[in-house]
Amino acid sequence: MPKATLALSLTTLIALAAAPSFAASNCAPRDAVATALAMNHGEAPVSGGIQGNSRILEVFVSEETDTWSILVTNANGMACIVASGTDWSRQSVLPAGIPG
Repeated sequence: MPKATLALSLTTLIALAAAPSFAASNCAPRDAVATALAMNHGEAPVSGGIQGNSRILEVFVSEETDTWSILVTNANGMACIVASGTDWSRQSVLPAGIPG
């Protein structure tokens, strides 16, 4: 393996090992995920609810950039980002033809 490729591979492995666990899997303790959403995207929880009897679903939104993330936290405190996107709107954005 050429030295440049080996150095790049080692650098990549070190960077991945140092990255927070949720960067690779989108899951980590809830406080860590919430802190990362706040620091990296300016997102804060705006709504939520209980899913079944063992999970909490929360919607995080950035008022400045209109990005959003949906976080599901299990009973053990582990949270996963299950969806995220842009152009958050507080009004209904249902496509035409779908009853609201």
